[in-house]
Amino acid sequence: MSWLALLLSGCGVSANEAPPDPGPALLATEDLAEVRLTEIVEGPRLSGTLEAADRADLRAEAAGSVTELHAELGDQVEKGALLARIENDWIQGQVQAASSGLAAAEEDLKIAERELERTTTLAEAGALSERDLDMAESGANGARARLLAARAQAGAASDQLDAIVLRSPIAGLVSERAIHVGDVVAPGAKLFTVIDPSSLRLEGSVSAEAVGRLVPGVPVEFEVQGFADRTFVGSIERVSPAVDPATRQIPVLVSIPNPDRVLLAGLFAEGRVATARRDALVIPLTAVDVGAARPTVLRVNDGKVEEVEVDIGLVDDSAQQVEVVTGLAAGDQVIVGAARDVEPGRAVRIEVATADAEG
Repeated sequence: MSWLALLLSGCGVSANEAPPDPGPALLATEDLAEVRLTEIVEGPRLSGTLEAADRADLRAEAAGSVTELHAELGDQVEKGALLARIENDWIQGQVQAASSGLAAAEEDLKIAERELERTTTLAEAGALSERDLDMAESGANGARARLLAARAQAGAASDQLDAIVLRSPIAGLVSERAIHVGDVVAPGAKLFTVIDPSSLRLEGSVSAEAVGRLVPGVPVEFEVQGFADRTFVGSIERVSPAVDPATRQIPVLVSIPNPDRVLLAGLFAEGRVATARRDALVIPLTAVDVGAARPTVLRVNDGKVEEVEVDIGLVDDSAQQVEVVTGLAAGDQVIVGAARDVEPGRAVRIEVATADAEG
């Protein structure tokens, strides 16, 4: 008797008998997925923080004490709206001196022009000499020059006054107010931040492998922290002309309309650039074995498992789905996940959960 016969006889199996049929493999409904015709989207992922597209950070340009506040956190302000006043004795003194100097220069010019007019009349009548007329004209010209200088000084003083009278450079919402009445501020201290929440932007990075598909106008779909069941859409506004040498990522700027002001600046967003989109036959990624020379899936057909070679197209990493170009038809059932260890050719039985079983 051969060693194989001895081994089989020791196991209670005759050498001429086939191994016992293991019976059908038991699969649960969640071990199967149906091939569906649906939309699939492919594109690189990106993430980042939402920021206001139009933002103004106001800082103190002069030292002084805050004497007035006209805006609170969250207030809607128009462009040019008064936000606060800062008291600065030196600047206010300069403004007052420049104003007085301008008024004096204007009065001096009026006197000089009246004198020139009187001198011209008398010179024409022969009562005054040409020298007197030249002196009157020189006096008027000097008064005009002094007036121009006074106006320039008043303009410079007015610019200094802008440093202590804070006005919003844009229309929007006050997103930050860092001062209170009575605070003493130094030059460079942050005072207010005003943002326009109607338009946001997302600064993110994507793999350099997608460079050929990153062009302005390509849509970007993303989810935002705090809005778990809602998808928002923006579009690429700008693409960096250089790849980050450390990460091999390409920085991109995404423009996001926010007319209803639902989204808030500072929220974290995560999504993907929709570089390709179409209706196709779709199955879960976990149904595909890409280890062989050609991708394969396990299809359940007439109660048995069969291995089918497929060609895949778009891959949606976000939804964990893949397009099947050839090999399957809509309605086919494929095995997914850990259940894929069933060998091809074996019969299967689908166990459908019931309400009693679930209880």
